[in-house]
Amino acid sequence: MRCLRIVTCLCLFGLLFGCETKPGAPSKASPAESFHSSFTQAVSATQKIRDALADGKPDAAHDELHDIGHLLQELPTLAKAASIDKATSETVE
Repeated sequence: MRCLRIVTCLCLFGLLFGCETKPGAPSKASPAESFHSSFTQAVSATQKIRDALADGKPDAAHDELHDIGHLLQELPTLAKAASIDKATSETVE
C-alpha cells in the first residue's frame, strides 16, 4: 500500500512538473521481453525516486520522475501482448 502511494505521488509530481517527452526508438523486443524490461525499469525508477526524495534531492531523479508515468501507462498493454496470466495482468492494470 505504501508503495502504491509513493508511485501515485510520483506520477502526479511527474504530470505537474514534467517536461517534454523524449523521442524513443521503436522496440524490436518480443512482448514478453518488453513487459519484463518495462517492469524492471519501473521498479528501478521507483527506487531511485524514493532514494532521491529521502535524501531531499528530488532533482537527482528528474529523468525517472519524467519516465515513471510512461512506464506505468504502458505496462497493462505490454502485459496483455505478452500473454501474461490473467491474475497478474489484472494486478498490473
